[in-house]
Amino acid sequence: MKIILMKINILISLLIIVFSLKAQEEKGKFNIYDVQTYTENNKENCFIILSDGIGWDEIEKMDLKETLTSKSRKTFLTRIGVKESDSVFIYSFILNKIIKFKVEDLPLITREDPYGGYDYIAFDLKNKITKGDIDTYVQSYVFIGKQHPFQKGKMKPIIWKKIKKDQFPSIKVNVTDFNKPYLFKKLDTLQYYSFVNEDYAYFLKIKDKEDMYEQVFHLVIKQKEKIVYNGFFHSSESMTPVPLAFQQKEDNQHYEQWTGKLFKSKPPVIIGFMNYSFNCSNIDFLEPTYNSVWIKCDARH
Repeated sequence: MKIILMKINILISLLIIVFSLKAQEEKGKFNIYDVQTYTENNKENCFIILSDGIGWDEIEKMDLKETLTSKSRKTFLTRIGVKESDSVFIYSFILNKIIKFKVEDLPLITREDPYGGYDYIAFDLKNKITKGDIDTYVQSYVFIGKQHPFQKGKMKPIIWKKIKKDQFPSIKVNVTDFNKPYLFKKLDTLQYYSFVNEDYAYFLKIKDKEDMYEQVFHLVIKQKEKIVYNGFFHSSESMTPVPLAFQQKEDNQHYEQWTGKLFKSKPPVIIGFMNYSFNCSNIDFLEPTYNSVWIKCDARH
């Protein structure tokens, strides 16, 4: 009887978390941020930029100091829908670790954007992440709220295995005016790779170029026989493909592409295929009915 009651209580707790997260999402609060770095007195520090989506004119109306006053802090937190009683959850999927801070314990600071104005408003993590972990936590996701949405221990690095041409699915690229000039041509030298994670099979076609920034990727992902992802990646003025990791390469490869269950109440994801100069990165779901989540990084330009 005790075991049954324990299982019921666990189920109820899980349902409460799921419905709480869904309620936050319906209210437009399912915002994912990232950890970035700034330099002060030749020392690298971390911060979480929160001013994404807030215009220069609105920021200029705030009485901003290097550290926000109590009045400005209250105004800003209200503007982004964050309460002092909320928590900041930082999930490093590489370390499989979540660190948590109370909003009320984190200073709100301003920092210069690339154009010299004090337009970034951020939670300061100075001295809260050890120097040796900074590079790892820059590859992490941040959620602010009562409970976090992250599913621990389900993300894996994608390490590609070379395959033959006939093993790649006979699926065409979704052609748009934007990607049309980059489509594969008959004379292109192509390479084919695959990766498997649980019941998902990943297939990658690459236009073989010596210059990484001229490479073109066609990524197809199948769950059994269902196509759950059909993506096309290429470089442009503001974005470039990210280096890949391969089997039978050196052991010190840096894993950029990851996949798996990142969120408790959502399908598996893929991340890390593109670097953006004038935009934030995104999280793609392995389910066509789900829209991508764009990270709120404040890439203003």
